[in-house]
Amino acid sequence: MAHDLELMRLMAKSGCIGHLIGIESINEDSLRSMKKVSNLSKFNHYRKELEILRDFGIQIWAAFTLGHEYDTAETITRTLEFSLEHKFGIADFNVLLPYPNTPLYHKLAGEGRLLFDGKWWIHPDFQLGHAAFRPYRMSPEDLEKGCFDARKKFYSFSSIIDRAFDLKTNMKSAFRFKIFLMSNYLHHYDTIKKQDILLGDTSDAA
Repeated sequence: MAHDLELMRLMAKSGCIGHLIGIESINEDSLRSMKKVSNLSKFNHYRKELEILRDFGIQIWAAFTLGHEYDTAETITRTLEFSLEHKFGIADFNVLLPYPNTPLYHKLAGEGRLLFDGKWWIHPDFQLGHAAFRPYRMSPEDLEKGCFDARKKFYSFSSIIDRAFDLKTNMKSAFRFKIFLMSNYLHHYDTIKKQDILLGDTSDAA
């Protein structure tokens, strides 16, 4: 999409100011293992594509999943550094979840790596932000802590201030700056508030 400059021009002209992108991973081996073919095309860590989006003033909400077969604790650190370098408006550092009846779920089940009796979505002890399986190259605790720490650092006040100063996107206009601040303010507090809560817990909904 980013290489279709006429499409990009029309998106910007129509009023598009932000885009959610399922980047998923900056680890090429992990992308290959999840068969994310579109992301692997001329893989260069998306640098050219991200720069094109910035040139058209489009803020980026980057979504990552971490815990794939080739991911390590260092992968999480590099993903955070990548997100800070590109001054993403928002970034999600999600613990990979094996949803039932998916190829990933069956693979992990066959290898005996599922936790919570293989039914994390109804297990009374499963908490948000926790791993539901044993990763291959790190412990479940390393995965959980790595993703939580990445969110805390990305939405720290010092990071928010630093990322705000992107004149092409986050501070291109007063309106965009307001959206950036509001979304980051909410994510700053949600990062702490939602970690470790039981799935389906509505006791703090108010």
